[in-house]
Amino acid sequence: MSNSAHSSERFIRLGLLALAIYVYGFWLTGGQFDFLGRPGGRLDLTFNSMLEHMLHGRFDVDASIVGPEGFLRDGRVFAYWGPFFAFIRLPLLLIPGGAWADVTCLSCFFAVCIAACVKLQTLRLAYLHSPPSALRDQLYWILLLVILFAGPQIEFLTPSIYQEVCLWAGAMAATFVYLALRGLLSGRFTTATLCAMAALAGIALLSRVSTGIGLSVALCALLSVTALRERSPRRLLLPLLILGALAATAGLVNTLRWGNPLVFANYRYYLYNNDFPDRWPRTVSYGLFNLQRVPFGIVYYFFPIWVLQGDDGHLLLEATQRRLLDSTELPPASFLLTDPLLLLLMAYALWSLIRADRVVQPDRLQSAAVAAGLAVPCLLMLSAISMCFRYRVEFYPLIEFGAFLGFVLLCRRPPAAAQRRRAWFVVPAAVAVIGSNLTLVLYKISWLGPPIRYLRSGVGVFYRLEFERHYPRLAEWLFH
Repeated sequence: MSNSAHSSERFIRLGLLALAIYVYGFWLTGGQFDFLGRPGGRLDLTFNSMLEHMLHGRFDVDASIVGPEGFLRDGRVFAYWGPFFAFIRLPLLLIPGGAWADVTCLSCFFAVCIAACVKLQTLRLAYLHSPPSALRDQLYWILLLVILFAGPQIEFLTPSIYQEVCLWAGAMAATFVYLALRGLLSGRFTTATLCAMAALAGIALLSRVSTGIGLSVALCALLSVTALRERSPRRLLLPLLILGALAATAGLVNTLRWGNPLVFANYRYYLYNNDFPDRWPRTVSYGLFNLQRVPFGIVYYFFPIWVLQGDDGHLLLEATQRRLLDSTELPPASFLLTDPLLLLLMAYALWSLIRADRVVQPDRLQSAAVAAGLAVPCLLMLSAISMCFRYRVEFYPLIEFGAFLGFVLLCRRPPAAAQRRRAWFVVPAAVAVIGSNLTLVLYKISWLGPPIRYLRSGVGVFYRLEFERHYPRLAEWLFH
């Protein structure tokens, strides 16, 4: 690539990133771009309360702030969210009166912007490790648009404490994927890279434990494979020590909260059990994670027919929902609608790693080790006692890792049909962008919690009424 072409590419790439950041701010603030002045509930001050209590050596929170999302144990109320989100509010202490500023929306904005920048760097890395071709250039720009304007960069842009946790977990996982791909494509994982991956996995344990478990398993599997191939694997001890220290910190927090270093939340003490008395007996009978839920989980995340009504007036699979699950939150969504291009590239990567010539691909065992770890949170979400839209964030590290690998492998040995038919990529990319933004609109007007009781009149009626309530002028133009 010539210097002028490189400068032009960089200018367009940065311009699209700037546009994406504007879009993120627009969706998060409803077009007002007021990241601090939005009216939020007291729940969004939970991490402020956590920080205040931690400064006094305590790990509980104010019961009036966390509300029924708290856990009452030994006369104190605890939150199950990790302390990382209290730590990032430390700068507020430098501002007079800032300790109780609601920065949830701003934190969400920072997280999604960081993730976007990291993913662009990952795409750029994949591009530079692919041989020059028209296919590489076309797929690069198509995938760039998908990364910035579809999938997890768009569909979770509703500011709340729930989303803040998920968006930061997604940013950490995206950085982990970048480092993993850099090591795979360069053919060597440096000690610095492995230490950085260990730090990310450990911090994730202090943030969102399911993400942290996945990154930790991926790192340990990668270290195991690497150790078998090195004559002197002592350098691998340092990343293990870093991960171990952070995991021990998480264990200490768990001990102070629940009395057990291996327990991240004890739902026996969950205050929401008072509003939903069926939840604790269900937890006792089936556990927080159970493989019996996996078939329904596949339906929930890929084929959301569960919102439809049968001839008997009940939702399809309603009996399964009531027996096995605490909640199946709206909106109905499918990765096939929001991420078809990423899924296609991931599928190609899997096929290629199994069948292609070893000369043109990254290390198979190391790739499999990382992918296996990233698959752990996916399995956890498929078997979880509650299935929520925001839990989709746990699938994206695996999907994006596979998609970036698929990009490289496709460009290194492209099928003839892929070179001739650009629509193979344009159509799923367009579906992803449109589908992700429409899904976000549904998410913004959906209600949290179990939806069975308010879908009795039909999912279409529910969303039409909510659309009219949230966007009355647009609804009048569309429906009248």
